Amino acid sequence: MNITNPEQLADRFRDLQNTTFNGIQRVFVSLEDTPSPAYAVLDLEFQNTAHLEAIANDINVNGLPATQIFQITGGSRITAQIQNNRLQVDQITYDGSSTQLQLRVNGVGDYSTYQLTLSRANTLDPLFSTIDFKFRPGCFNSNCAPLQRNDAPLDEPLIDYLAKDFQSFKHLLMNAMAQRVPGWQATSEADLDQVIIDLIAADADELSDLQDR
Repeated sequence: MNITNPEQLADRFRDLQNTTFNGIQRVFVSLEDTPSPAYAVLDLEFQNTAHLEAIANDINVNGLPATQIFQITGGSRITAQIQNNRLQVDQITYDGSSTQLQLRVNGVGDYSTYQLTLSRANTLDPLFSTIDFKFRPGCFNSNCAPLQRNDAPLDEPLIDYLAKDFQSFKHLLMNAMAQRVPGWQATSEADLDQVIIDLIAADADELSDLQDR
């Protein structure tokens, strides 16, 4: 099942730093600097350097066809065709130390969306092995903001599995508020935060009662 929540995706992508897996982060598109460009260049950025040198060596040293690792699909007026080697990667460059692979595509597509897939089992997180792009260089291809390290994941909340009624759920929620909201204190029962806590505790009490039946 695919993860679509942005925060969950960010956490999973950040966790790649502590594994032997890698993942595609973004792609920058540029075209040959001529009135009628014959090829495009994709600068593919990854989360880390894991396996990038091996990928480059498989193609540049061992002679593996680039299309066995990189496949481009999509297009509207000009479609990418793997079987006919149309709009496919034909050259790869790696400097040996960065988190970027430079790919050359043997043609230029239309302005519709294409998808680049990296087929490399046991080396890439499958959630970050594909990326959409367009053959349209421009500001939307640029990483305008400097790359910031994601925030560290929050500590897991303390869960009291013995909490089974309204008062114990309310006590648990109030402790969580005091821990996560600096300076928070329980005041009047009519305050909005207190009312919300009571409503959640009451709902939890009803669910707990249903479980016990």
